[in-house]
Amino acid sequence: MSGEQRRAHDPDGAVGTARHSPADEVDSDAVNAPTLDLHGVNHRYLTDAGAFVHALADVDLTIEPGSFVAVVGPSGCGKTTLLRLLAGFLTPSEGSVSVDGEAVDGPGPDRGVVFQQPNLFPWWTVRQNVEAGPRYRKVPAAERRRVSDHYLEMVGLADFADARPYELSGGMKQRCQIARVLANDSCVVLMDEPFGALDSLTRRRLQGDLLELHHRRQDTVLFITHSVEEAVYLGDRVLVMSPRPGRIVHDERLPEYSGVGEERIHVVRTDHEFAETVRRITEIIEGEELG
Repeated sequence: MSGEQRRAHDPDGAVGTARHSPADEVDSDAVNAPTLDLHGVNHRYLTDAGAFVHALADVDLTIEPGSFVAVVGPSGCGKTTLLRLLAGFLTPSEGSVSVDGEAVDGPGPDRGVVFQQPNLFPWWTVRQNVEAGPRYRKVPAAERRRVSDHYLEMVGLADFADARPYELSGGMKQRCQIARVLANDSCVVLMDEPFGALDSLTRRRLQGDLLELHHRRQDTVLFITHSVEEAVYLGDRVLVMSPRPGRIVHDERLPEYSGVGEERIHVVRTDHEFAETVRRITEIIEGEELG
């Protein structure tokens, strides 16, 4: 999210909006987020059944450092393919994908992925899962402990460091997965419908937590969702993709929501502009589906 737009997490877990003084713009958790670029990207593949799929077509996209970009569109439009290309899990059939001008040639610790289903190691504790990346990078044990303590506290799991994943709720597992991405020194967080399988209350609370983390870290977030309301709720920019082959057919930067100092207000429940933006983007998606 840009330095001009800040959203705050209220004590009850709901999300409001607040303006911050210039002194609040710098946070000790802030990271050096990069610019993400896709130029002329096409992606085609064959399924296991031998069917040819043209997933993405002529995608040009620049994502600025520290922004929160939400991507919506009909099922099968290539949202996840876009994310996997940025993660380095896939290579484009045509075009280029780069991070700060460096071509993406595979996964890297700078780009963390949060999946819809938390892929935690069930035989490890919460702390051991969070420390997985630093462990593989051979970070010394004392430094791993310091990092895991920091991020477990940040996501509200400090009291569950020694628990196993099966002892956690769905929302707590997602918090653990997010902490694991952050502990691996990721300055880009790629999220593939991370809250889609959660109940509405847990989802709302985690949305607030995510915005608070993003405000503190100023990382770059690409967030895939089927929910237009969630996209507008979280993002400072919303992309709409067409049915396959996926193209970016709408790119909208959202206005800054206003607030008063440290007061927590529930903008999205009362703001006419928010409701109008959700309606307009929904109509764009429906028009693409019918077209």
